[in-house]
Amino acid sequence: MMARFSILHKLILTSSCILLVAGCCRWGGGGNWGVHKRSFAIPEVYPLGSVNRAHYHTMESNAEAVDFIINRNEFVENSAELTTNGKDHILEIGARMRSAPYPVIVERSDNNYAPELDAYRRQLVARILTDLGNQDADQRTIVSTPYGRSLNSREAEIDYYRFISTRGSLGGGFGGGGGGGGGFGGGGGNVGF
Repeated sequence: MMARFSILHKLILTSSCILLVAGCCRWGGGGNWGVHKRSFAIPEVYPLGSVNRAHYHTMESNAEAVDFIINRNEFVENSAELTTNGKDHILEIGARMRSAPYPVIVERSDNNYAPELDAYRRQLVARILTDLGNQDADQRTIVSTPYGRSLNSREAEIDYYRFISTRGSLGGGFGGGGGGGGGFGGGGGNVGF
């Protein structure tokens, strides 16, 4: 009985030593004692297109949020009356507001020179959106600057002509060569063969 008990002890001791050594190697083998292997929860190489897809989703979400901005030019000058385009825009916002989580932004006046007018415009927009069936319109309508800064007429004109001269018909197309010598297969120049 004593010999049998010692064989059982030897078997338990041997198996525990094997498990201990295997635990230190973390089943990785190769002598990586105590080296932590990477988690399989986060892949080292993402699937093709997944990073771009996330970036495009962010851009689409930002573009949809911009649709919920009511700009100053959608009001008649220095009043809370909506223009024809402003009325159409607020109807579009009212139709989409139930299925979108974005706030409705009423663009504030330049340098906040008329805060009472801005507050009145906000109340008017919230009331119209509530009448269109959006019960949370009063909480979601705010006065703020838009996400992107708008341009005045002088800045817009400068950007327009800058765009025409660099990317439009005066810029030479794909290659920017001006006279048609550059771009895709545009001949001209030494090929070097």
